[in-house]
Amino acid sequence: MSRRRFSRDETLSPELLSAFDDYLRSELEGDYDDFMGHEPAPEFVRVNPLRAEPTQVLDALRSHGLEAHSHPAIAGAICVRRPKESTDPCGFLDHFAGHYVKQSLGSMIPAALLDAQAGEQVLDLCAAPGSKSTQLAAAMGEQGELWVNDLAGMRMNPLAARLDACGAANVLMLNQPGERLASTLWQSFDRVLVDAPCSGLGDVANLPQIRDRFAHRKSAVTLSSLQYRLLVGALRLVRVGGRVVYSTCSLTVEENEAVLSPILDRFPVRLVPLPRLEGLVIREARLYHHGAPLNPALRLAGRIQPWENPTEGFFVAVLEKTAPLAQRFQRLVTADALPMTETLAFDHPEILPGLRAIAQSYGLALEQLAGLRFWTHKDRLYFFAPQIQSFWQGGHRAGLPLGRWRQGMLRLSHTAVQRFGAQLERNVVEVNTTQMQALAETGYCDFDASRIASPYPVLSYPPFGPLMTVAWTGSGLRWKRARAFVL
Repeated sequence: MSRRRFSRDETLSPELLSAFDDYLRSELEGDYDDFMGHEPAPEFVRVNPLRAEPTQVLDALRSHGLEAHSHPAIAGAICVRRPKESTDPCGFLDHFAGHYVKQSLGSMIPAALLDAQAGEQVLDLCAAPGSKSTQLAAAMGEQGELWVNDLAGMRMNPLAARLDACGAANVLMLNQPGERLASTLWQSFDRVLVDAPCSGLGDVANLPQIRDRFAHRKSAVTLSSLQYRLLVGALRLVRVGGRVVYSTCSLTVEENEAVLSPILDRFPVRLVPLPRLEGLVIREARLYHHGAPLNPALRLAGRIQPWENPTEGFFVAVLEKTAPLAQRFQRLVTADALPMTETLAFDHPEILPGLRAIAQSYGLALEQLAGLRFWTHKDRLYFFAPQIQSFWQGGHRAGLPLGRWRQGMLRLSHTAVQRFGAQLERNVVEVNTTQMQALAETGYCDFDASRIASPYPVLSYPPFGPLMTVAWTGSGLRWKRARAFVL
């Protein structure tokens, strides 16, 4: 017999509602009324420093009629306020060009606390949908290696799209169970982010779905065991002296302090004091759960409460691994034992024909690509930052898409156009505002055929410059996805 599902609008029985509210009151203690009655958080975007400057993004958002101002807590964080009927910040070409990522202020905090540095090996263990991954990539400045992992296969394409828009060519994507990854990879990461899957009980807007879950399972929280295993997996993967950040967008003790407390009891780790973030109130973590004491070091972890901050609720803790783990946790392969695929230099026989095709079609000189590394797979060509000499064969995808073979020529990807646009000397067509408006409304605009050198010209639109590859139809330009954006 199928299990009954409750819709958002359906009223649950008074008994279920009462039981759920009792649970919520016990977890939030004296904060229940504040949680239920606080104002919704404003929208935020985060500037991508690999593609834009904060002043550029602020000016762009304001030109679209939105109220925008920087927030001092996180570099590049911009608070956006708009009328309900106005366009979402993701609906502007600035977002398509990778100038910013839509991300809540609370979501920016865990990656900021990880403090990833250029040249390090960094892992985002539960990466999708990718806002924190792109934040880490920007912080690393395309130096070092950023590994991003997620178990949900359906979330890999949106994750890849965000990474492509970010424009960092030092990213390696994995599609593995995060809690088991330590049995496959070697113990060499400098920093690991565990933004664990959770109930979402830091955002009052999630209450209808959580009530529904509670009605089925008589529990609002079902992931604490997985959260613990993910954190143990992260400690296995990070080097001694390395940093692990654990975070959730939940305010339940069950998913936060109660997960961390046994970690502190059983493993050689210490909590690192949280820095002061200007404009945010971060409360100490709880030291008791249902009357039982937890590890007293938890006072160094923090709670970001939505009635005190312009964000949903978050829990964050920064851990440092102080010594090797017990032998039973160290059944790890060595780096030499992993099956690796070598990336190739630009003049390798497998790569050079494709690059010559790009040079012929778009006028991109080979010298502009000489310092990068490459890999070809089926009909696609990928490029990497020069330090990525190889990547794990068990990964999902590596590098950034350079182009794809179509009709006997290599069509540049949008990512490649935005990265190398200034160096393209051929087959670039510039459209005016009227033509771009037509593309945004219909996906098509008229264009003079004499200026088209191939079926896939690069479209340039001031003030962005080269933005994307479009299709030439014989009488004009077509880009169906343009209808997702407004000027």
